[in-house]
Amino acid sequence: MSYETVDPIFSKWAQRHSLQVFTEYKDEAIRMTRIYSSKPRVHRGRVEIPHAGISLFPVQSGKPIYVGVGASRRPSRNSKYVKLEATIETLDEVLERAYRQAAEWLVEGG
Repeated sequence: MSYETVDPIFSKWAQRHSLQVFTEYKDEAIRMTRIYSSKPRVHRGRVEIPHAGISLFPVQSGKPIYVGVGASRRPSRNSKYVKLEATIETLDEVLERAYRQAAEWLVEGG
């Protein structure tokens, strides 16, 4: 399992949208980015900035590439998530679809 084959595509896509790529979490390799809403909101007396995340699952040889997109909301039962399937040839297009979905969720209500 690795990200070697998808890194150039994911990095170029993130750069096109001016998104920071996270590559490590708790000493594990990851590929993830976050999109933030421009409209903060107040939940239980705290100001929160709604966000959505787009991540790649580790690539396994001969298997599809999976892109996860989710938006956290309060209460958490209102959070959204979908897992999209791609190939190396369709990865950029699927990342664009994930980006549009994340942006739509943020507009709907953070």
